[in-house]
Amino acid sequence: MSYNVGIRVYWYSQGGGNLKRKEGLILEAVPAGFWPKTALSKHVAGRKSGTRNHESYVVLADNGEKYWPIASKLNAFIATV
Repeated sequence: MSYNVGIRVYWYSQGGGNLKRKEGLILEAVPAGFWPKTALSKHVAGRKSGTRNHESYVVLADNGEKYWPIASKLNAFIATV
């Protein structure tokens, strides 16, 4: 699925045996094979992962951190009237 900048999304991450739901706004769409232009939070930027082979997204989470989650893990909020 493809998302636009400014869309509100959520995803789940796991660390230390705990599953956490994270929410935030998409700041940047990152083309396949490229690194994000947006500066990532220190704990994310320090990882030794390579570029992604698919379009991905930088998300500004509600906690103020900038994440680069796996695109297939993202879910958009559905607007209700």
